[in-house]
Amino acid sequence: MIRPGKVFLSILQEEFTEELLKGLAHEFHHAGALYWLNRNQKLKALKSSDEHARMLAEIFTYFVTEGLANWYFSLSRLKLLPDVENRMERIKRLEEEMPQLIKTTEQLLEWICEHHEPIEDIRALFNSLSMDTSGYGIPAGHFLSGRMVGIMDNSNVSREEIIELVKHPFNFFDLYNKVAPENIKLNAALLEKIRSKIEEWTE
Repeated sequence: MIRPGKVFLSILQEEFTEELLKGLAHEFHHAGALYWLNRNQKLKALKSSDEHARMLAEIFTYFVTEGLANWYFSLSRLKLLPDVENRMERIKRLEEEMPQLIKTTEQLLEWICEHHEPIEDIRALFNSLSMDTSGYGIPAGHFLSGRMVGIMDNSNVSREEIIELVKHPFNFFDLYNKVAPENIKLNAALLEKIRSKIEEWTE
């Protein structure tokens, strides 16, 4: 993993294969994205607010960083891995579950708007997306965020608008919703509530 100020040098012991280079590209993308995200004043304000605001900041950071990195650097590398059949089965299952993954994301956002307690419920739900329990290194949220970026990328949304999400992370869900198929759109009223919360918490 590579983060600003933190580079894990175990990569120097590895042979530079195509798979490894794509993995490095993924991690270096995170470092570049976080450079810009850490300079976003509204994101900073959320991180300095209460626990629910901090969770919202974490969710937007996650969807932007993992969405961009997985769509542009990682989803295409699945075919290069030795356990292709099992991993592709995982991808197929996640594709089928995408409407439910959208509902899980809506639940996360709804709980944040409602100041749901205990906060541990929100953390546990977020972890169910962001942490992998399948053994194949594909957390559901990595898949979901990557496919959301893919839907944008395969639409009339410009590549520049997508890349600019590292500077304007709060546009992520709105930009996705503009071009997403009806059955996997996020609730528009909920996104409006989120926009209001962001303004309230960053005044």
